[in-house]
Amino acid sequence: MRRFFLRCSLAAVAAAALSTAVINAAEINPDVDQFFKDYIAAFAAGDAEKLAGLWTTDAAWTNTNSGERSTGRDAVQADFAAFFAENPGARLTGDVQHAKQLAEGVMCIEGTAAVAVPGQPPAPSIFSAVLVQQDGKWLLADVRESAPPAAESPAERLKSLEPLIGNWQDEGGDVQVNTSFRWAADGAFLVRTYEVTRDDATLRGTQVIGWDPRENRLRSWNFVSDGSFGQGHWSQSGDEWVGQLSQTLVDGGAASATQVIRWVDDDTLEVETVGRQVDGEPQPSTPPVRMVRVEGAATDAASDAGQQTTTDAAAAAGGEQ
Repeated sequence: MRRFFLRCSLAAVAAAALSTAVINAAEINPDVDQFFKDYIAAFAAGDAEKLAGLWTTDAAWTNTNSGERSTGRDAVQADFAAFFAENPGARLTGDVQHAKQLAEGVMCIEGTAAVAVPGQPPAPSIFSAVLVQQDGKWLLADVRESAPPAAESPAERLKSLEPLIGNWQDEGGDVQVNTSFRWAADGAFLVRTYEVTRDDATLRGTQVIGWDPRENRLRSWNFVSDGSFGQGHWSQSGDEWVGQLSQTLVDGGAASATQVIRWVDDDTLEVETVGRQVDGEPQPSTPPVRMVRVEGAATDAASDAGQQTTTDAAAAAGGEQ
């Protein structure tokens, strides 16, 4: 029953953060706002009777993970009383993320919340609650709660890039490019090392690809043997990856480009770099280049250093690859 209390109390009290939630103020009836304040005060006081009075007589609570369900104001009051007896000093925090009036006297609230019991870690929850107006008062009629989805690990975020693992070569052209992809830090990062040879001059580089949890997208960091370095932000669209790249050149100049990487088949990639600029001056776009998977074709230097692909050659010349 304790778990029930942690859950059923969350839904309404989550609106404690209503004043800071991103919601159109016109969507919130002032009386609804007062309802949340009353609910918070009753919970902080450990007043099970007053809390239960803020639910309808036939209110329903459902845990959508387990299917557990409880119905009726009397059950709510009994469970709250047991919870407060076992957990003095319990506190609630939360945030309303969406609020919508469904009809006159009917409001739907969605958000997140957490119950903190002294000596225990907070118990998080996500919820959807329906409030109804009865006899001039707002009451909870239906609450559905669940545990928040488990956050994916960095390795899980990068799992879709696993087909890149191995050695690659560029097809054709007067530049020889060998590339190798490998996992690093238990799969939390993908390391791309590359070696670009043109007219007996060789350029080497390393690119590290990882998940940025703050920006919620893939990022890359590029380091080239001539001393230049850069970064990129990546997004996926179907079978394409699009990167917005920037590079600080060895002479202090700034380069940028947009790179599009497409899967042709399991062993072939097409890389196109457009919108290239150096110090704000537009540069010619490079024609699409195909990379093909090869066995043991990466150079020793590339394999030992951990390298990148064709795009890095372009990175050094006008934006990260």
